Amino acid sequence: MNDDGVVGAERRIAYTHLVIATGAAAHDGWPFKSLGSHRETKQALADVNTQVEAAKTIVLSGAGATGVETAGEIATLWKGAGKKVYLLDSGAGPLPMLREDVRRTARKQLQSLGVVVKANTRVLRETKRDDGRVSLELSDGGNIVADLHIPTFGLTPNTSFVPEDMLDETKSVKVDTHMCSVDYDNIWVAGDAASVKRKSIMAATPMMEVMVANVVATVEGKEVVKEHKDDETSIVVPIGGGFAMGTGILYGWKPWGLLVWLVKGRNFFIDKAKDVALGKSLTSGGKV
Repeated sequence: MNDDGVVGAERRIAYTHLVIATGAAAHDGWPFKSLGSHRETKQALADVNTQVEAAKTIVLSGAGATGVETAGEIATLWKGAGKKVYLLDSGAGPLPMLREDVRRTARKQLQSLGVVVKANTRVLRETKRDDGRVSLELSDGGNIVADLHIPTFGLTPNTSFVPEDMLDETKSVKVDTHMCSVDYDNIWVAGDAASVKRKSIMAATPMMEVMVANVVATVEGKEVVKEHKDDETSIVVPIGGGFAMGTGILYGWKPWGLLVWLVKGRNFFIDKAKDVALGKSLTSGGKV
């Protein structure tokens, strides 16, 4: 919108430095990320809850943090209700971005909740049936008829406005360890739009801190020295089942399930939402 209120009008703005922090969107409009206004997101979440409640067979395709957390929550909430929950992963198993011992813990905890974990399996084709269910043709030669198929296999960065040559194969903006574009030394990126390995709420804060420090250093004519250590970024993944379920990487070590619950599982950072939205706090608890 331009100054005259015309939606879609082009407007050119000169800049010395540009920060890209446009986030990402979930596949097919699923509300794992905000959808338009907060009212649209709330309605979409309510609709998903209704679908999950009605479904007897649920398939989640994608076993990153979102898929693992969602599968765990569904299996816990509806335990004993006769629901069958499948979690598919195109690789070797849950949480492919983390080390093997963490992945083993995730698989074991999911299975203890009754989740069927299928590794090296992805959905090749989804066909709508006359009875309203979906038939899923799998890469392992199998087929699952499901009441609900939830795609949890990744996010699409909101970078459609960025020139293609600045993007990697995931449509993320290519950055160096300073969170600066590899193509332009005055374009900075943080969050889901950046080409980092670990994208999560807990990873957003260290990315932003590095980016801000380096932008300020550049503006002041100083050397850019602060680096984002992608492999050392903490990530905790609650897996339903109460306060002792969950895994992840916290400052380089695998935390106990109780600690995962204390850090994230008890409220998923909802208590910080207001201050974050108002710009008073970071998700990690630090002050702006």
